[in-house]
Amino acid sequence: MKLKFATLLLCLLPLIAMSQTIKIQGTVVDDSDGTPLPGVTVSLEGTSSTTATDYDGQYEITASHKGTLVFTYVGMATERRAFSSSSTINVRMSEDMQELSELVVVGYGTMRKSDLTGSVASIGADKLKKTPAANLDQALQGRAAGVTVNAN
Repeated sequence: MKLKFATLLLCLLPLIAMSQTIKIQGTVVDDSDGTPLPGVTVSLEGTSSTTATDYDGQYEITASHKGTLVFTYVGMATERRAFSSSSTINVRMSEDMQELSELVVVGYGTMRKSDLTGSVASIGADKLKKTPAANLDQALQGRAAGVTVNAN
């Protein structure tokens, strides 16, 4: 009877070891001035586990095995940090101006240039200054093809 119990225990040991979760937490700050970065996407590479930093730049994510955390934020260089056990991983993100050239502001958000299917027009401040207009909607009227400006 003791032999059967010991055998059963040895068979369940790998399942117990695999069911342990790894808890990773930390803070993400700006490298230039140390201010916390809210809204940084923290994801576990190769899985769909994702979280975001809170107002104070703090995050918490759990994983079932060791791996790599990927930190992404608009205008900042992507950071990768490997982990193997429960720990605190604090990250300092630096600016990446090259990333900003790949974004286009549309309506109420942003999207990558590669995802954009329409056309994009840019009207510089120098062209707006040359136009005698009382307000912005009048200055924009007729400056970009296919754009109609309505004043409410």
